[in-house]
Amino acid sequence: MKLVKIVQQQAEVSRRKAEAYIKDGRVDVDGETITNPFLDYRLDDIDELKLKGQPISLERPERVIKKFHKPRGMLSSHHDPHHKNTVGQVLKRHGLTDCAIAGRLDQDAEGLLVFSNDGDLINVLTHPSYEVRKTYRVTVPRALPKRHVDEVLGRMKAGIQDEGERLHIEDGRLAPDLGHPDVTAFELDLAEGRKHEIKRLFRHFKLPASRILRTAIGPVRLEDLKPNRLADVTSAEAEALRQLKRRRPSTD
Repeated sequence: MKLVKIVQQQAEVSRRKAEAYIKDGRVDVDGETITNPFLDYRLDDIDELKLKGQPISLERPERVIKKFHKPRGMLSSHHDPHHKNTVGQVLKRHGLTDCAIAGRLDQDAEGLLVFSNDGDLINVLTHPSYEVRKTYRVTVPRALPKRHVDEVLGRMKAGIQDEGERLHIEDGRLAPDLGHPDVTAFELDLAEGRKHEIKRLFRHFKLPASRILRTAIGPVRLEDLKPNRLADVTSAEAEALRQLKRRRPSTD
């Protein structure tokens, strides 16, 4: 584990502060001042860790896995000097500053995020090599005939070229009827999550995506969690995540 992660986790500070403390020479490992935040250590091999001369507990923190419904307009970042409405403020408010974010969303998108202080789990949920699927409901403010929907989904699965990148979905279908005859709702499964990928996919077909809602990250489901609300993952989701951590990354 990187030293910056250990300090963040054990001192319960943000990653930004942990990195700054180390670079400023305020962190000692076994009596030696370390200024490189990215040195690798095993927590069990450290006998003494100090921050600003004060000992930090080396007990492993209790594992935390939470799900959160990010509302539209909130930034998926720990800190932004120009915006107060950030996910980092949510983490701070709930005493979860040692948690990382899995599944960042654009500011105008909404839906499921996962918070955890388990770095291995966050890596599995976010790194493309693990191919963890994320499900989105995308609303288009037009009534599209089924043949048009089928054509769009088929081409999205085959892949399109955009700005030198191949964009594609793993699977897709019509979402359950929303009761609005003048809109069409898609459900898409993606495993990579390139920058603005969903918007770019729909833009390719000249379709505006008026709402993007993430409903699942791997086995974790948004269900009926309200916007701006935080909840524990269910016992079934927690067990599925433990199984997911055993997955080997793709070598493709």
